[in-house]
Order: sequence, then C-alpha cells, then structure tokens
Amino acid sequence: MFTPAKGWTYAQAESATIAQAEDEGPAFATAQIDAGEGKQAIEKRDAALEALAREINVTLPKKKVNWKKPDDIKDVAGRKIGLWQKEGATRGARKGPLLIFGDTGKDGEIVLGLGFVPEDDNSGADETILQSIESISVAAE
Repeated sequence: MFTPAKGWTYAQAESATIAQAEDEGPAFATAQIDAGEGKQAIEKRDAALEALAREINVTLPKKKVNWKKPDDIKDVAGRKIGLWQKEGATRGARKGPLLIFGDTGKDGEIVLGLGFVPEDDNSGADETILQSIESISVAAE
C-alpha cells in the first residue's frame, strides 16, 4: 500500500496498485511479486516490470535495468529499495524518464514498481512519485 498523490486517480487492480494524474500524464504502478531466486529472479523482475508498464500504458525504454546496480538506494518500510532512472519511455504521445524501484539484494517476495513523468510536465510529479515510493508499506510475508 502507498499514499497516492493528491488529485491523482488511484486504483487497486488484481495484480498491481496504480495511480495517475491523467491518461497520458504522470503515472505510478507498484506490486508485490515473487521474483524467485538466482538467474530466474532477473527474468521475473523484467517480466513483472513489463506487466506494470502495461498497467499504465507505458512503453519501456530499450535499455534493460541492471538489477544489481541501482542508481540510488532508499530505506522504505525496513527494506532497501533500489532506484533506477531510464530515459526514453513513452506514454501515449508523450516521452519522459521512467523511475523504476524495487527491493535490492533480496530474492523471493519483493516490491517492484515504476513511475513515469512526461518531459514537459511541470506539476512536480517527479517529487510526488518519490513521496509515494517512500510511503509504501509492505504486506507481511
């Protein structure tokens, strides 16, 4: 569970929790997934990321996430959450960076998600998405 941004539409879907400001604007999706272990974990993370992107109609950048090397790490709900920023995502006709987040150094049940903000957005959605990530609470395993 997380705190959605004020004024955004929020939905609890079967496989993910999503929030968006508008159809082609800023959006956020997260889920708790079973990533498996070892090499399987990378494939499962990639597949789960693609599924989350479909939930909010985001086309992922071509460059894959290096799950072992986050750009930054935040302590969220007692977990080390890695952050990766990838350029070149699109949502509808709008392009922008994608912020990807997920548990680091952990196999099995993990938190995974992404946030999209169009390049021309000036609403402060990037900061709003970071606040939503920091507000995540994780279901007990």
